Amino acid sequence: MPMIEVDPRVANRGWHVRDLLPAELGSDAVRGLMHLACGFEGARLDAVIREELPALTVTAVVPASGLSDSAPGPTSDALPIALAAFRSDGSDGSPAVIEYLATAPRHQHEGLASLLIDEVRRRHPKAAVIAETDDDAIGFYRTLGFADEPATDPRWPDTPRYRCTLAPAGC
Repeated sequence: MPMIEVDPRVANRGWHVRDLLPAELGSDAVRGLMHLACGFEGARLDAVIREELPALTVTAVVPASGLSDSAPGPTSDALPIALAAFRSDGSDGSPAVIEYLATAPRHQHEGLASLLIDEVRRRHPKAAVIAETDDDAIGFYRTLGFADEPATDPRWPDTPRYRCTLAPAGC
């Protein structure tokens, strides 16, 4: 199982960052986080999980064994408490695009979403990081140094959206 140790502030809190395995994408924990990330329910949420997540890299923060909100699943040490689902073709200069980002409510404001964005940057240091968001999270992205501009997204046609861009590390 891929396990990426992160900086000491994370290890000291008993967290690990790792990619989720395909078998974990249908878990209740992932379903709950994806509902928070996109606001979809029922068949629409099922379709996102079934059709979109397998094509993305899904990186999660998981508590160390024994600290999970639920019992560990068969393929993981613990269930995710935050996730980022992103895509990047891996080429220099190609952006890393965060499609979904969410943190379980009881773990919000603990720096987990920032940690996941840091992980995307660590993996793709020469790439800009791009995310689209709405009024609820635009302040979060601005605090992290993302520049933003108005955007539209067919998934949320009636919601004001923003395209947020974080320049490559070192720029």
